[in-house]
Amino acid sequence: MTTVMMECGHAANATTDGEPCCAICAGIDAGWNVVAENPPDLTGRMARCYCDRDPVPSDPDRLAFFEYRGEGSDFATNGCAVCRFSKIVHQKVNPATGREGVTDHEFTPRGPHEFDAYYCGCRGWD
Repeated sequence: MTTVMMECGHAANATTDGEPCCAICAGIDAGWNVVAENPPDLTGRMARCYCDRDPVPSDPDRLAFFEYRGEGSDFATNGCAVCRFSKIVHQKVNPATGREGVTDHEFTPRGPHEFDAYYCGCRGWD
């Protein structure tokens, strides 16, 4: 089975109405239920768990909650290098919530990351 990649950058990790989606980004990223038309080339890329264990080859079929963080990824283009918040909270009014933005600086994209991300189970599965 080949896991599809979603527009949000995560490998599909759930379904809605029988279609693949991303439970992590549901309701916060427009690409949570859109299959990526051009999935990233993961050749030679490595992934790290959030606990910083040794990197492993990037593989959405084998790594839980896999997220591509390379060139052109949602992580690289919509995450702020200064505060790590998403681009959307830097706007005067956050269109997702209708509330005022929460930052005091201009949005600066973080750019591509050396490693992709996944979850190894280090904090348990409950």
